[in-house]
Amino acid sequence: MSYDLMFARLADRQTWDDYLDADEDDDDSEDVDAEIWARIVRRVRAVLPNLVDHGGELDDEQTAIQVFCSADSAAIQVPYWHTGAAAHLVVTTMYRISAIIEEETGLQGYDPQIEVPTAEAGARVADAVAVFEMVAASFSARAITTDLPTRGGTATQQS
Repeated sequence: MSYDLMFARLADRQTWDDYLDADEDDDDSEDVDAEIWARIVRRVRAVLPNLVDHGGELDDEQTAIQVFCSADSAAIQVPYWHTGAAAHLVVTTMYRISAIIEEETGLQGYDPQIEVPTAEAGARVADAVAVFEMVAASFSARAITTDLPTRGGTATQQS
């Protein structure tokens, strides 16, 4: 499970509800323009200096934030490993990166967990952190743990 931000080119007057209802899933999307990608990498690296560039995908081991980008869509994802201050830091970092993606690509971002465009999500950080806390509580109630803080940890259920 991950906390996801999504980015797309909405048609004129298309709302996120319309976009999501249309279930637009374009697997044939072209690669993001190389110059745009270079600017995204440079700017995101200013936020997350240790990220790894896989060409169209960025990974940060410390936060477990992943950024995926193509010509017509993008996503930012992070596992629900974080709680408290760490969740707050991860959420604000994701929103900073979302602004970069929007500025460099012209795509519009959306946070489906709190149901707002990412341009408005910065004012709702506490709501996003609450989602992390709720998922952590759910994991705890079901005795599911993660191998924190190492990235790539797997959720396991305790017997």
